[in-house]
Amino acid sequence: MLRISLLLCFALHIGINYGQTVKSNVELTIRVSPFINTTEQMLYVYQLNGNIYSIDDSIRIEPGCDKYVVHANVPYETAIRLLFSKRGPLHMQVLARPKDKITLEITEEDQKVGISNKRLLKGTPHHDAFVDFWKTIYSIGDKRRKAEKALTVYGIPAEEKKQLQAIVDSCNKTETDFERSIITSSLSPYVICTALNLINKNIPSEEYINLVKTAYHRFPTYYPLQMEHSGGKWPSADENSAKVRQIIRSVERTRIMQSQINVAKGDTLAIGQKLDLTLIDSIGNKHHLTSFAGKYVLLELWASWCLPCIQAMPNIIYAQKVFANDFVCCAITIDKDVYAWKRAIKREGLQTLHHFKGTDENGEIFTELKRLIAKGTIPQNYLLDREGKIIAINIYGEELIKKFEELTKETAGKSEK
Repeated sequence: MLRISLLLCFALHIGINYGQTVKSNVELTIRVSPFINTTEQMLYVYQLNGNIYSIDDSIRIEPGCDKYVVHANVPYETAIRLLFSKRGPLHMQVLARPKDKITLEITEEDQKVGISNKRLLKGTPHHDAFVDFWKTIYSIGDKRRKAEKALTVYGIPAEEKKQLQAIVDSCNKTETDFERSIITSSLSPYVICTALNLINKNIPSEEYINLVKTAYHRFPTYYPLQMEHSGGKWPSADENSAKVRQIIRSVERTRIMQSQINVAKGDTLAIGQKLDLTLIDSIGNKHHLTSFAGKYVLLELWASWCLPCIQAMPNIIYAQKVFANDFVCCAITIDKDVYAWKRAIKREGLQTLHHFKGTDENGEIFTELKRLIAKGTIPQNYLLDREGKIIAINIYGEELIKKFEELTKETAGKSEK
């Protein structure tokens, strides 16, 4: 670990000493917004062809400078990858061919984007085909993922479960059919190879072999298709490729750690303890827990980058819908990146929850909230009774739903008496 950290330090401060490639056949002009150029950092231009990582160029992003020119040397139509060491897209792919001169713009909207969108001010039409391909794949994938997520909700009726499974099956078929059409009709051999890679796991091997033959006969001089058609093996990664891969992975880990918050273990909160807490919404307004008096309140601590947090949300939304008269969920994010937080709310369909910020403008978690993350990890939640007292801690899924069924019965029993 120490060796990786030292290597990363060297990469970030020295710029790996790659600079412009000795030989280049692609020129890439990049315009960046203030969201990116206010932070001094490194931008790396690299490729991944087969098993081989190679850095073509690197340049230091200077505060206030909004235009940079970098170069690459592509052996054939392939994706150039951009990696910002601190702020900006973690990975962004731009499709390029030899002799291309490309100009693109990168803004805060591209923070988590993997494929450069069509804001290429100048470039190749094949890149647009690349963008369109992934937009379709992502669209189908989002629809499938939402249906799969809905299938995890406790107590879902059999008929609704059948309908949701039909959506999943339909998405799988639509995606496979789309990939088949790309393989037989796309004018971009790189996009065809991408489609082949995706479809391989979903169709019989005999059909896959036939699709490879079709693609190869369409582009017989394209090296990756030659390799796939002949069953050849890509060259093994050499020592330089291994070093580049290590540098890239180190930057990735650092970026991920920057987006997360390390919370020290706080004082343990116990069942029966009353919470007195002020919450802050997305525009800075303060809300006291007493404003939810008379209802059961679930304080849910989460973040956009926390997969277990996202997976827990369907049942929480279900509980809020079924027990709407008695229950409210206050979802408190510990995201440093407000853009990522808001995108996740929209992407995951969490708009019905009450959302609050858990961090200040510097990305530091509010002192008042630190004690809620007793384990130093998320997801973490607290269920409060109508008076604001803790009645359950870390209650999820079926357990959460059954708890509310129990509480509802108790309420109904008391009202009958």
